[in-house]
Amino acid sequence: MTNLFRRLIPAALALSLGFLPAIAACGGGGNGEEAEKPPVTDPQPSVYEIAFDRSELLLADLEGYGEASLSATVYCDGTATGEKPVFTVRDQTVAKIDGERVTALKAGETVVTASYTANGGTVSEDLPLCVLSEADADTVNSFDEEAVNLFGRTYFSSSKLTFDNVCTGIEVAFAGTSLTAKLSVSGGSSKVRVYVDGETEGRTIALTAASGEETALCEDLEDGIHTVRILKALSNTSSSDGEPFGRVHLPAEDAFSTDGSFVAVREKSELKIEIIGDSITAGCGANGTSSESKQTLENSDATLSFAYLTAQALGADFSIMALEGICAKDGNLCAYDTYQKQFMSNSAPDYDPSSFDADVVVLALGENDVWHATSDAFPNYNLEKFRADYADMLRLIRTAHPSAKIVCVFGMMPASARTDGVKTIKDAIADTGDTNITALQMRTNEKGANSHPNAATHKLNAERLTSHILGLLGGE
Repeated sequence: MTNLFRRLIPAALALSLGFLPAIAACGGGGNGEEAEKPPVTDPQPSVYEIAFDRSELLLADLEGYGEASLSATVYCDGTATGEKPVFTVRDQTVAKIDGERVTALKAGETVVTASYTANGGTVSEDLPLCVLSEADADTVNSFDEEAVNLFGRTYFSSSKLTFDNVCTGIEVAFAGTSLTAKLSVSGGSSKVRVYVDGETEGRTIALTAASGEETALCEDLEDGIHTVRILKALSNTSSSDGEPFGRVHLPAEDAFSTDGSFVAVREKSELKIEIIGDSITAGCGANGTSSESKQTLENSDATLSFAYLTAQALGADFSIMALEGICAKDGNLCAYDTYQKQFMSNSAPDYDPSSFDADVVVLALGENDVWHATSDAFPNYNLEKFRADYADMLRLIRTAHPSAKIVCVFGMMPASARTDGVKTIKDAIADTGDTNITALQMRTNEKGANSHPNAATHKLNAERLTSHILGLLGGE
């Protein structure tokens, strides 16, 4: 994201501020000598900045949506000067500029630069520009990835695009003011999170088994190019009070409608991150408080968990799998088996994990495993077995992603923060002999519902993980 207030202070641009010379005191001293003059200090150079009125600009290769006015403010020491910058475009085959007006020429991405020159120095600021191509409704409603973006392990069931894993979803783009979708749910209630035009917070839409009519995703927007991302916010399981959470569906052929025209979305990021985890990753209780002992539709949200927040901060394409109670290999339903399934169920169709060419894989298991290994309730499991199971899970991930950087995160709840639990995870990493695996201990917190981390701690852990990954990628 462009930093609207990045300070650029070229030496050639430093403009000296005027100052008054020191004046000797009248009359002098009693002995007739001149009063001592105060030392003259060099004035501080002025700081010039340029700020665009937006973080990016979307146009379409479509009549009525291919032009826009450009606006950027020149500041001197934090005060608007009223001066006008000069606009240029990097790729003149994508767009052209005439004064303060930009016109799309063809679909593609480029950068508009605003520049201002004073005393021989120049300060500038860049604005990403994306020109999208027109897409017909049939292409969008067939979920063709030439026109839409799909996230996670989505699949078709009974001619419906189905979101089962947490944070699976779709992104569409349109030219107009509103967009609706025929969202439905099976197997219980659920909810989705809707993000319009790249907003970070989004809004929640609750779904019940009776839903399926057109639902407004956004309306009354300024007429222009807009993008909408829809993500499943709950895992496909049941809350602790027996309320079932189900799968979310979009029907093929007529899922979306708009008052304008559809355009093809911009391509997803080349950076890909995969995250495998348990109830913490699924956002269980993240939107609640410690006074709530049960997981509910209202207090749980996977888009508030560290996993999605990290992918969001990195601007990465993502695939997230998480389910309450899951372990690496212990239990009838485990991550080792479901990692090779379309969704976290032993009966799910097979899936090839290598089809999502992840640059980074985050393994966020261990909480349930260490609990099983150290509790009398599970007499047949111990830390030695967990160590072997965790190492096997890492080897399975490495088979699917030979070159990926693997990050093992743990410690977000008390069991995996135990000294013996932490040691077991690190020993398991060492057992693989894989030098491209790193360990990252996170903040422990039980202030959310059902004694899980709350949203504030998820944000802090996302910041920690994001920083760690950026370090692994060399600051990319």
